[in-house]
Amino acid sequence: MPRGVLIVDDDQFIRKLIKTTLEDVTGFELHEASDGIEALEVAERERPVLVFLDVQMPRLDGIATCRRLREQAGTSDSTIVMLTAAQGDR
Repeated sequence: MPRGVLIVDDDQFIRKLIKTTLEDVTGFELHEASDGIEALEVAERERPVLVFLDVQMPRLDGIATCRRLREQAGTSDSTIVMLTAAQGDR
């Protein structure tokens, strides 16, 4: 059975980078979303086992999306990897 991976980022380049990295890995079915609202819709339908989730996105940010994914029966056990390009003070 294919294992679904959901890649969520408002930056198309980042989604493509992650997808290109994973597309040769056997057994993964790759799905994409450009914001948190779309991610919830795709996740409900596809029930991914792994979610790469950007923190800063329009409409619904990654933190709120993560909380909702944890509340949905089909994704409550999914592994969620939070991504951010935010830079701290150095």
